[in-house]
Amino acid sequence: MKLPFLPLHIASHKTVQAQHDKIEAYETILSGAIPELERVCLALHELKCGGSARVRRKRQRALDRGITKLNETFAVDNGVEECS
Repeated sequence: MKLPFLPLHIASHKTVQAQHDKIEAYETILSGAIPELERVCLALHELKCGGSARVRRKRQRALDRGITKLNETFAVDNGVEECS
């Protein structure tokens, strides 16, 4: 599983407006990611609780979908670097 790393090199931008634009871009990305992150955490917790094989598969699929959505959310900004 790869989750992106958000490089906050805001100070490297030359103008105050460029810094402000970068901060707004990250706020937009994070505002979309936080609800999905909460769903991923819930799915992970439910998966750890066990259950039948059918229930575990259903929870695993929910977790996989959530991680995929998180990665898509962060991929919106081309300036995002991924950690390995």
